[in-house]
Amino acid sequence: MDQGRAAVYGAAIGVLGTLLGSCITWLQLRTQAKASNSQWRRQVQRDSYGVLLERVDSLRKAFEPIERRALASTSTAADSAALEVARDALLPEVDAAIIVVLLEGPATIAERAILLSHTIRAWGEVLEALVGTVLADDAEAEAGKDAVRSVSQEAGEAVGGFLLSARKHLDKA
Repeated sequence: MDQGRAAVYGAAIGVLGTLLGSCITWLQLRTQAKASNSQWRRQVQRDSYGVLLERVDSLRKAFEPIERRALASTSTAADSAALEVARDALLPEVDAAIIVVLLEGPATIAERAILLSHTIRAWGEVLEALVGTVLADDAEAEAGKDAVRSVSQEAGEAVGGFLLSARKHLDKA
């Protein structure tokens, strides 16, 4: 083989090697970018789930002392005012956090967040009704107490269900 042909073959092999190396580098960068994006996405989801749980916990902390007094039939007008503040200030914060969870997903977590929203709202509504019946010294208070206990338990189960689903999802991601 003459030197010219050897040079052409060498150059061709060099070009092919460079192209192959570039392709491998591109694939590695793409894989690394996907991994980084997945990690970032998981962190954003984790943060959004945490914010929702913090806001639900704030609402729970507002509801529980009022619930204890209502179940003991010792509610005051301050309890009614505190429920109004919770409804006007804390529920919109929970709603905003739920919207972020709905955006970040996945669908199973979004469904749990919606269920959580409904049960938290129901808890506030039956608690408000019970406080009203206790303040009015209404005979319906006993039925209202049963409803509050039931919905309060459902709210706790909804929080637990959301938490377990979120953790399961984040462990998979």
